[in-house]
Amino acid sequence: MNQTCIGTVKGPGETPHEFTFIAPDPERRVKHGEFVYYMTEVDGATRQIIGRVTARESVKLFPDSFMADPSVPPNQIAALLG
Repeated sequence: MNQTCIGTVKGPGETPHEFTFIAPDPERRVKHGEFVYYMTEVDGATRQIIGRVTARESVKLFPDSFMADPSVPPNQIAALLG
């Protein structure tokens, strides 16, 4: 399986079974119905949390450079910004 970091999980969604995922995707590679996942610690083990893309919308809360490289952890960016 090809594992490419394409975005960042922002947090929980509107319902208990949703999460908000932000991806800089100007080429619209992430399509409705596709699956994405993020890695997290659960009971001391690294697990994949899988989700299906059900909606897309533009988010312009941050400058383009903020999300230019999704592999950079958000806490590292926050430390740089203060």
